[in-house]
Amino acid sequence: GDFLYVSCNSTGFIWKVPLKAAADAARAADGKRVRLVPKTVGAISGFAGLGVRSIKLSPNSRWLFAAVNQTSEIVAFRTSDMSVVSRISVDSYPVGLALSPDGGQLW
Repeated sequence: GDFLYVSCNSTGFIWKVPLKAAADAARAADGKRVRLVPKTVGAISGFAGLGVRSIKLSPNSRWLFAAVNQTSEIVAFRTSDMSVVSRISVDSYPVGLALSPDGGQLW
């Protein structure tokens, strides 16, 4: 695909980073640590919640799902603008996600 999706457990944000920008930054780092500053690489983000854990992209790349450990939720994002479209309460402390091949069911 064209994007790299990164979740940060401590801040609760999920970033959509243009893959080319991430790859260019890694090449330019010449083996050293890479710090991707969202504004400089054209990334956008959405807030899932503190303790965001697993993330899963839908087969058509239109939706991103996140398991939020601290609030026991699954959060659904529209990837075009990283806006939250749904929050669903789930069993305590979710970790791990799977989608059916057609994207119709989330486990």
